[in-house]
Amino acid sequence: MDYQVYKLSDPRDGKPRYVGMSRSAQKRFGQHLLQAKSEWMLSLQQEGLLPQLTIIESGLDRQSANERERYWIQHFLEQGMPLINLRKLPINKPPTERWFEQAIELKDPIVLTNIENGEEFYTASEASKLLGISRDTFYRSVRSRLQAYQLGVLKRTYYKLADIQALKGIRPVEPEKKDD
Repeated sequence: MDYQVYKLSDPRDGKPRYVGMSRSAQKRFGQHLLQAKSEWMLSLQQEGLLPQLTIIESGLDRQSANERERYWIQHFLEQGMPLINLRKLPINKPPTERWFEQAIELKDPIVLTNIENGEEFYTASEASKLLGISRDTFYRSVRSRLQAYQLGVLKRTYYKLADIQALKGIRPVEPEKKDD
């Protein structure tokens, strides 16, 4: 089936804020609206606004769509656009200086994907959210169980998604309640 590369733009200023790929950009757009997590999407919802959906390219196979999605993300970042999704930038190539300035300015957690093998890497903050625990609990009780990876030019610490998912079922044991 054909894939599409699309962008979501802020209706207030027209600037692209998100680039994605999907077999159905319209269906994926609905998922973005239902699963809004970023400060940008939540602020639009609070104002009763919707992002503007634009299909940039269509008729692509999956591999081409992935490549073109990364191309458009890099393109918009180089233009200084405030994108909220940085996960598709390659971690095995040094990003531009502008990318790091923007990454540091963003409050959304950064997730990196290794484009050679598809492995995803999460920050401690994002890993703690996936595990459903506080970041303090992550640092105290969980971090030592995960392999840490120093990635990117800044050598920020990331944790592999597969390792996080392996721990997902682990939770602190609740004390037994005594019957009164």
